[in-house]
Amino acid sequence: MPKKWFWLVGLLGAGMLFYQVQATTPQDPLISLSYLELRLDSLKIEVKQWIQEAVQSMTPPGTPTDPITPTDPIPPTEPTEPPPIEPSPAWQVINLQKGDKVLAEAGCEMILRAGKAYAIASAQGGLADLTAGVDLTTGVEVSTNHHLLVPRSDGRGLSFTDVSYLMIKGIYVIQPAP
Repeated sequence: MPKKWFWLVGLLGAGMLFYQVQATTPQDPLISLSYLELRLDSLKIEVKQWIQEAVQSMTPPGTPTDPITPTDPIPPTEPTEPPPIEPSPAWQVINLQKGDKVLAEAGCEMILRAGKAYAIASAQGGLADLTAGVDLTTGVEVSTNHHLLVPRSDGRGLSFTDVSYLMIKGIYVIQPAP
């Protein structure tokens, strides 16, 4: 008896699989395009009639009514040129001397390539070291090749204690050594 059930379930499964494969062939789609177009055309006619009846029922008797005729859609206009996009500022490599300071505006990015520098923070926080994932407070030595970001324009930057090379992108001011 269990063997019969096994074969019966197997045959039913194979039949369902065969039916599924046959029903999804490109030659026999679920809905043909011509059927869909025919139904849409008949729906358009029904909607137009319904709108005309609604308009006629809203107008007082004795006023002339024109049948509603759909207008052609407005053809799309030629796309206009988008406004020019200002290129983002490129990275600059600057040479700094011992005692120089770089004060950066919000969004300024810096990478110390060579030399020695220390962070200059503000009362609201320090520099974001994106490489290490830490906040650099005043006096913390900056590691070379770490990507730094200035979050606010409140006097944050770097002070240099050796001849250094800094890659920088954004708005900044160099205060030379006294």
